[in-house]
Amino acid sequence: MIEKLTLEQEALIPIIRDEWIKIALDTSPISKEKAEAAIKLTYKGYEAPQEILWFDNPLSAVIWIASNRKILGDFFQSNFVPDEVSPYIQENIIDTAINARVSSKVKQLIYVDDLDYIYCVLSNLRQILSDAIDDCFPYDIYEKENYEDEDFEFIEDTIHNCPQGIWQIHELAYYAYFHAIGIDFPQLTAWWLTAKECGIWWRFNNFAIVTPKPSEINLDNNDLLHAEGKPAVNYKGFQIYAHHGIIIPEKYGQIHPSEWKAEWLLSEKNAELRRILIQEIGYYRICQELQAVELDKLQEYTLLKINQNIDIEPINLLKMICPSTNNIHILRVPPDINSAKEAIAWINWGIYPEEFAVQT
Repeated sequence: MIEKLTLEQEALIPIIRDEWIKIALDTSPISKEKAEAAIKLTYKGYEAPQEILWFDNPLSAVIWIASNRKILGDFFQSNFVPDEVSPYIQENIIDTAINARVSSKVKQLIYVDDLDYIYCVLSNLRQILSDAIDDCFPYDIYEKENYEDEDFEFIEDTIHNCPQGIWQIHELAYYAYFHAIGIDFPQLTAWWLTAKECGIWWRFNNFAIVTPKPSEINLDNNDLLHAEGKPAVNYKGFQIYAHHGIIIPEKYGQIHPSEWKAEWLLSEKNAELRRILIQEIGYYRICQELQAVELDKLQEYTLLKINQNIDIEPINLLKMICPSTNNIHILRVPPDINSAKEAIAWINWGIYPEEFAVQT
């Protein structure tokens, strides 16, 4: 049993982690021959699927699965560790091969948000991709009398629980580390290969449903899906647009934020999207484009109000003009402020203008 990691073994953890980060974010074209060979290996000991079907993107794959539910057979695997592997892993990692404290330490370094990127990237990508598929999915396909509750559950599982490939890379990285320090996992070879060679795929008794990797994955500095004027995740025929981890509609996402229009705020009903629009457009442009009304003025300070209902509460703004540079600054103030003097005091922690030792 491994009771303690050596310095060399500890140094290997970030190397393995970074290797799987690259796999998670890989957008290179895949070889169908290698992908199908890897998929067939996962059926070892069972009857091979009748057919391996390819789709351009996860959405078209899910629609086909929902439309052909009766011929697919059951999910061959609904969780990462298949039945034929899990006893082996329990016996060799938890019980005999590795001390529980060592296993916990490695898992912490692979899984914990503050210590590794791969968990952040994949959990974020998984949730956003699931939400996007869910939002795009045409539910009228199965809103028919011949669809029972079990069909609804089947389709929900298809979207959220059962895809293979990138969905499991953080767990595969965990086991790959122990494999790298000498613990053999022959049953996992096929799963490592499918993660490297396939995009998202589904494993059924009768069919395997496969997609390529996305051609593009874009992240911000915090490893949240994000792109400006282009998809954050791009498949042929299916794109996901995101702003710092928040899904945004194509009508916003395909346009660079510098070209977003304040008038969109008048018709946008989603509060989170309005917040993003306000943040990116900025109060200066909003004041100009939506014709803010002047409520009060004091020297170089002007209290403005936007009358249109574009946020949860009314928008009052303090416009400030720097006397030396003529630069304009605009800050939002509470909606119950009705004078420029009160607004100046609010942004200066309760100090009124006449109390300033030096007024600039």
